[in-house]
Amino acid sequence: MQTEPRETPISPSPPIHAAFSGAIQQASETIARACLDRYFTLIDAEAKRRLAANRRGPIRPHVRRAHLITRGGFTKIERLTIPGPAGELEALLEFDPGREARMTAVVCHPHPQFGGTMHNKVVFRAARAARDAGLPTLRFNFRGVGASHGAYDKGIGERDDVRAALDFLGARFPALPVCVMGFSFGAWVSLHVGAEDARVAALAGLGLPTIDSDYSYLRGVTKPKLIVQGTRDQYGHREDVQAVFESLSEPKRIHWVEGAEHFFHGRLEEVRDAIHDFLLEIIPRCP
Repeated sequence: MQTEPRETPISPSPPIHAAFSGAIQQASETIARACLDRYFTLIDAEAKRRLAANRRGPIRPHVRRAHLITRGGFTKIERLTIPGPAGELEALLEFDPGREARMTAVVCHPHPQFGGTMHNKVVFRAARAARDAGLPTLRFNFRGVGASHGAYDKGIGERDDVRAALDFLGARFPALPVCVMGFSFGAWVSLHVGAEDARVAALAGLGLPTIDSDYSYLRGVTKPKLIVQGTRDQYGHREDVQAVFESLSEPKRIHWVEGAEHFFHGRLEEVRDAIHDFLLEIIPRCP
């Protein structure tokens, strides 16, 4: 009697299986965190709608908490407001309560008048890089953005907003140095504050805008510095950014994302990896 041949199941090799599982896990974490970001954004929109329709006075949302289990451990996400010079500032704090931190981070978003918020995709990836490196990470909306009070102040008042964020981190995580990061307008504003503030130990600028932007305040600063820039950035041309980089004192690092424009479309993981590697290098130097 002739028997039907049986197919032998093919199992992926352990390295392939591990790589595939890691990719699925990474995608799941990104989707989950993006959903939480969207959830908090919708809450803010509803709060502002109700305020306009039924209430008087400022919105004072309570601290809201969410939790996310990631490859690196257990991430706690707090939706909160912090006191600012123009009123309350809407913020998100991410950290692993079971992991000892040696540094914190604050990430600043792009131009408020062109749709910039703390939920911007570049800011989101920068925050993820810091969180994955073990840094409690704060994102916040500048004055006049989202549920933050106040109005746009041409980068002057926004520097005070960055200082308010540093005050919050200093109170929440006493004595820990801070890495200040920013994208586009957020880089121009935050690097200025970080260059002169003794609480800041490292600086990272993403997508530096060089048109009508002066970075002379960075000259002579000896804190570790990272610049991540697309080679086709329409707001920060390569030769201009290179000139800024060459004017900086050591230690410094620049990472060119080949072919990327200002918003790093399709290259966000490379941006995330460049930030993550920079942080892992400087963290051992922290006290």
